Amino acid sequence: MTRLALLVLLASGPALAQTGDATLQPSTDALRADRAVAMHLAATAALAHTRTGTFPASAFDLLGRSWSADTGVRDVALSSLDVTASADGVQIDYVPLPAPYVREDDVVRVTLRPEADGSYRGTFQVQRRADADDGGRALPFDVAGRYRVERASGTFHIEADRLGALVAEGRFSTEAGALSREPLTMRVTPLGETEPVFWEVVEAAP
Repeated sequence: MTRLALLVLLASGPALAQTGDATLQPSTDALRADRAVAMHLAATAALAHTRTGTFPASAFDLLGRSWSADTGVRDVALSSLDVTASADGVQIDYVPLPAPYVREDDVVRVTLRPEADGSYRGTFQVQRRADADDGGRALPFDVAGRYRVERASGTFHIEADRLGALVAEGRFSTEAGALSREPLTMRVTPLGETEPVFWEVVEAAP
């Protein structure tokens, strides 16, 4: 059974928070949503790589070809997207379209690299920034009660055979356990802290 591990770090110190603290639920929900968007874009790039042997080199290459229709990634609401391919992977930078619109933007960077076994390893990092007219300063990912989450990041794994099978069956999904049998992990790192002080493990479907 694949497990999704959520690690949320406390900005104020090393004390261990209670698992399931209700004040953190909006933060964990936001992290799951961000992870799903990051994996959606990354899985589309991985599908392109499995079919052509190269990663998409532009936003058009990612969104304007057959693999984007197969994953439905065109329906992801973004206000900006930049895709850069290299010899060993692809980097995707994007800003989600806020709903409802707010002045703060989540700037997200996703990287994806192929493994020797044909699978893919990816990372994502979410950094919230104030509007450029307000100085563009870094903002916390979320503030909930006594918790202040400065920055969110995570890792994920995509198995090419599972991805291909889901697409062929019309069942593409970024839910935990859909694209890989390995655990999916997400971490958030507060400014000045290095160790996790809160964590939650959520069992995914087998």
